[in-house]
Amino acid sequence: MKNWKPIARESNLTKRFFYHPFTFNNKIWIIGGNDGNTTHADIWNSDDGINWIKQADNLPFGKRENSQFIFLNNKIFMLDNDVWSSTDAIHWIRETKEIIADESIFGYAPVVFDNRIWLLGCNRNGKFKSEILISDDGKTWTAERAPWSPRAGIAACIHQGKIFMTGGKYGGPGIAGQTEFIYSNDVWTLGKNK
Repeated sequence: MKNWKPIARESNLTKRFFYHPFTFNNKIWIIGGNDGNTTHADIWNSDDGINWIKQADNLPFGKRENSQFIFLNNKIFMLDNDVWSSTDAIHWIRETKEIIADESIFGYAPVVFDNRIWLLGCNRNGKFKSEILISDDGKTWTAERAPWSPRAGIAACIHQGKIFMTGGKYGGPGIAGQTEFIYSNDVWTLGKNK
């Protein structure tokens, strides 16, 4: 992780941002993203990160940016405020139109742990909560109380059979009604009960 080298000055992929790549069938895949003017509804893949091939356009979920991808039970799950799944990265089925009914969620980190999807650090309807959202199928979600302070924008990963969670920020009313952010640097971990 110390010695990095450029492999190309640019690729043939159109310039874009706010997308999260995932790997599937020995290829790198991206869905959507934004080029500064347009949010895209396409999917591309590459086996070298330089040469990209568009696999489909006008995907059923429409234009997307900032969606996140995880794998569970031989499916790719695309997570946003809604959830879509696919077994081949081309054909998608909507699992639920809203993870939490009548709430907009964002700012979370998804992980797969104990054969379930965990969303840590959700901002719900613009409010920070000390909750985790959990699902074993992407359709039905349960909110569980978390022991840390309310926050979103955290970092989470699985390491040595445990969830590790750190960081995040909380926004609350500050001086003169302006939003004031509190940043966290604590570390939490969760393992299976033995």
